[in-house]
Amino acid sequence: MIKEKNTGRKIPIVCLKGSFTIEAAIVLPLIVYVLLLVIYIGFYVYSSYALTLDAYISVFRGSRANLQKENAHQVTEETMKTALQEELPAMGNIAYDIQSDTWKNSITVKGMIKIPFMQSVISRWIPLHISRYAERTEPVFFLRNCRKLKAVLEEG
Repeated sequence: MIKEKNTGRKIPIVCLKGSFTIEAAIVLPLIVYVLLLVIYIGFYVYSSYALTLDAYISVFRGSRANLQKENAHQVTEETMKTALQEELPAMGNIAYDIQSDTWKNSITVKGMIKIPFMQSVISRWIPLHISRYAERTEPVFFLRNCRKLKAVLEEG
């Protein structure tokens, strides 16, 4: 029993059960909304990591020393196409741009991650922009130069 403030009469607790229902109707959707937001933030982090790794692997494979400039571009593109066959959660509109020159191979990946129920707070699509590069090296020349440097240091 609860006492009423003004009159002092006692009110049975049974009459107050409806207030818990109203509170649950307000709080429960908020909790579900926050949980969905956390899940989609996880999708964003995972997609960002996966695309970064795929971009780096593709430019690294394309930067191998025995490839010509055109072949480096082709190998990078084939590797990226293979990597993008895996579906990423909540990811859409993935595009990439590959730049190959004599000493450097680079890729820029752009995409959008869809977050539902977010029209009122922020944009429904969150952009993702990743840029990676790998320099082209010649391992044989590098090793020869290291040996020359070692010989010079041992003499001096």
